Amino acid sequence: MKPETLRNAVDAHGWLGLLISIPLFIIFWTGAITLFHPEVDHWAAMPQFPIPQNTPQVPLTPLINKHIKTMNFDNSRRLFISPASNHHPYLNVYIPVIEQAVTPNNSINNNINNSDTATPKNTPLNRHYEALIIDPATGNTLADNSPFQLAGFLNEMHFTLKLPQGRYLVGMVCFFFMVVLLTGLVIQFKKIIRHFFLYRTQGTQRHQANDLHNVIGVISLPYGIMYALTGLMFNLGIIFEIPTLKVLYQGDNAAMTRDSGYTSTIPEPANIAHPMPSIDAIAQQIARDNNGSIHSIRLHNYNDKNATFQFFGVRGDGFADKINTNYHVQTQTYDTQDDNNFSNNVDLLLSLHMADFAGLDLRFIYFVLAIAVCAMIVAGNLLWVIKRQKRAHHPKILALTRALTLGGCMGVIVATAAAFMFERLLPVTMAGRADYVVLSFFLTLLTCVIISFLNTQPLKIIHHACLACASICLFIVLMDATATQTSLIQLWHAGFAQPFGVSFSILITALTLIFCAKKIRDTTLQTQPSPQPKTQHSSYTIYKRNITKGL
Repeated sequence: MKPETLRNAVDAHGWLGLLISIPLFIIFWTGAITLFHPEVDHWAAMPQFPIPQNTPQVPLTPLINKHIKTMNFDNSRRLFISPASNHHPYLNVYIPVIEQAVTPNNSINNNINNSDTATPKNTPLNRHYEALIIDPATGNTLADNSPFQLAGFLNEMHFTLKLPQGRYLVGMVCFFFMVVLLTGLVIQFKKIIRHFFLYRTQGTQRHQANDLHNVIGVISLPYGIMYALTGLMFNLGIIFEIPTLKVLYQGDNAAMTRDSGYTSTIPEPANIAHPMPSIDAIAQQIARDNNGSIHSIRLHNYNDKNATFQFFGVRGDGFADKINTNYHVQTQTYDTQDDNNFSNNVDLLLSLHMADFAGLDLRFIYFVLAIAVCAMIVAGNLLWVIKRQKRAHHPKILALTRALTLGGCMGVIVATAAAFMFERLLPVTMAGRADYVVLSFFLTLLTCVIISFLNTQPLKIIHHACLACASICLFIVLMDATATQTSLIQLWHAGFAQPFGVSFSILITALTLIFCAKKIRDTTLQTQPSPQPKTQHSSYTIYKRNITKGL
């Protein structure tokens, strides 16, 4: 390989990696936690409420009817149901409501019909979802303000970074991540076998960071390529859709949608009232026919003649086979959405991306690899900062870059721990509880970036972040052991091990971070030059030296 080509690859790898380091770190860090989205959700909610007893569950249809009678139900939007299961003891219901906003000359109208024509013109409407957590055994509402949003927030950070048009931004990051992987492969191609496990523990800070970056990069290369490709496809699919639509389908969007298997079979509402059948009976029938289980239900045009129930689940056989069946109330017919090769392949890639086609063991492997990629990003940032910190040019710009990259990455770790802490610390009945959890994340991240700007030693930034995160994690474990209403041990004995597993994982995380902080401190002490002791000469030594000089 020509030296010029290698030099260009090194420059592209370094600058692109630095450019995307923060969003890429957030994507992989929150993605690692999102792999355990159900477990984190259960950890947040289960200890706060009593455990439902092993009694028959109340029927869904009368329960839904009872709740929508007390709300301004908007049947033009979907109603979501997450049934209780062996892994999640509570029933989650999301009901769309429409309310007339308060204006200076108008009070709230509590009798708004489903159509917008029932409200005065130019009156703003408040459309939102009422999120209910319900005890399936009694039908009692445990919480009605959607208090637990930590898992959902981290999932949204993974896919959109909580930014407008965030999916496209994530797609661009995945594209540049693919370029970084390819340039890194070009750089390490000749040494990929000889230096596969090379790690110089006694080397300088730069050598250790370089070896850690290279080793993790080579080991996680297939994993990184898979996520770069699937993330690019899911978030920037429009760059493939537009040429396909223009060239192959001559602009016929309906034909392309039909061939891809994403045509909607949901009819428009007829605005004619119609009695609703048993949701439980239909779900059980679909589960038996597919030898699987139902985990999500969508009710379209509920209480309408054109109502359609959509059931999602997992089949008990096959690889990543999903259940996606519609039940049309008026005709009492079923139709499935699983007979299209393109949509099936997309579902397969999504299952590969989310690791939901296997058990806990595969998700744990994905988690370890994602954390390793995060460590690779931090090592790369550390390598970049150490290399340029020896130069005296533009210290303010270097400090800002160090704060935004190295401090930002470590700040995301501390901010996540702070969000977990507030998720456990804030009372369930607190208004705007979920917003405060999200706010704690961003304020902690901003604080870490500011502190990193003032700290001139990059290893100390990592060391302090590890200790801060470990302290917060130990405090969370202490709260779980003492302050929760329902003991984690009781949940374990009741068959719900997820909250205990998450708390135990937080404890392991704290111990791991303490170990890393100790290693970083030892490395810092080893690389610092030891001060030379001042030599004190006695009068005899001075006399002897003078005599020797004279000779």
